[in-house]
Amino acid sequence: MVHFYTEGCNIDSRRPAPRANTASSTPMERRTGGRRKKLDAAKRREIAESVITGRKSGADMARLYNISQPTVSRIVAEHRMAQP
Repeated sequence: MVHFYTEGCNIDSRRPAPRANTASSTPMERRTGGRRKKLDAAKRREIAESVITGRKSGADMARLYNISQPTVSRIVAEHRMAQP
């Protein structure tokens, strides 16, 4: 049988501190994690317009910007959804 010695042990010290929840800060303003975008908005727009107009294929744009073909497809789909 295993006995744990917990007397005198501060268990609360292992818990992370609670976050400050202020009314003025939104979740996106507090967000610091996550992966950064490899392409800025102008390059994403160029990729989408080139593929939609047929000037370049998705594979060509993927090779040109060193991204995967599914990423090109997602960029084009996002661009189409954003257009009125």
